[in-house]
Amino acid sequence: MKHLDALYAQFERFRFVDFKKIIVGLSGGSDSLALTLATHSYLAEHYPQCELIAVTVDHGLRAESHQEALHVGQICKTYGIAHEIARWEGEKPKTGIQQKAREARYRLLSEAAQGHNTSLVLIAHNKGDDIETKTMRAQRHGGTAHGISDATLYDCRTWFARPFLSLEKSQLQTFLQTNAVTWVEDPSNKDRRFERVRTRQDLGEALPSAVETEVELTSEHDVAAFLADANNVSIFENGGGAIMHNARLRDAIYHEALRVLLAMVGATAYLPSPSAVQEALINLYQFSDNGRKFTLNGCLLTKNKDGVIIEPEQRNRGENRFGFDHILPSHNYKIASVLRERRGLSLLPPLPMR
Repeated sequence: MKHLDALYAQFERFRFVDFKKIIVGLSGGSDSLALTLATHSYLAEHYPQCELIAVTVDHGLRAESHQEALHVGQICKTYGIAHEIARWEGEKPKTGIQQKAREARYRLLSEAAQGHNTSLVLIAHNKGDDIETKTMRAQRHGGTAHGISDATLYDCRTWFARPFLSLEKSQLQTFLQTNAVTWVEDPSNKDRRFERVRTRQDLGEALPSAVETEVELTSEHDVAAFLADANNVSIFENGGGAIMHNARLRDAIYHEALRVLLAMVGATAYLPSPSAVQEALINLYQFSDNGRKFTLNGCLLTKNKDGVIIEPEQRNRGENRFGFDHILPSHNYKIASVLRERRGLSLLPPLPMR
């Protein structure tokens, strides 16, 4: 198969040598098809002992979806790639369908990985997807925003890695065209009822510079070291709360550590915005008296003589939601590992890339 060097170069940072099997999510669209074929070719050349298994999630939302999944399987058969179909069973929701479909897709792909005794799933997000995500998050929360992570650890057991996150969609389609491969177009990708579609269409030609990325003011290493020190943070025995000692209101590391703890205790997948944390600290410390309270991110913050106590809100326990270390961006891996060690929890699977 003819390949583009830019695609192959994206695989060099991955530790494929550590895996006997790898799952790739394959919808049949240009991005996932390019990822599947390029990965298969790359593994055959460099890691022939590693088997690639393509998994197509049939959401069952359109009458033709099953036939499309079968068609994708025929493409895989042509190239000697193992292929499976995972169906989203049960009644479908009436609202929030894209979010629910995404959750089902991740669950089914993770289950496929576990069934093959592997912890690595490749998915085909590209540079445009990243910019769209930053734009949507900035519009929801204001200001700048993080985009898509290079890899995300799902449910503390499955890595979802995105090798092509720095590549344009046009590069992936050129790869397919060079190899005379056609792809499936999902009509939902043009349906303006969905936020991502509206964002993509509204950005138009402005896509490459549409939104400013949130600037990292702290390193993961520094925040992890801060959270590891019991003089800075006390973790409740059951992991259901924490105390931050010695308030350092102008310290960026203190602020970032508080964001992490709010996500951990509040059982939310994403950290609260820096501006929201700043507002909380101003409210807690604008007066000297103890006992002041503030709610944020599903948590109740209470100022006392020991510092800031962080506890779950009674009305927002979050037992049935994914938490900070259940949908974990790779850039927070060290931080999550420290917190899990302090809580006496099992180790996380190692990062799949250098």
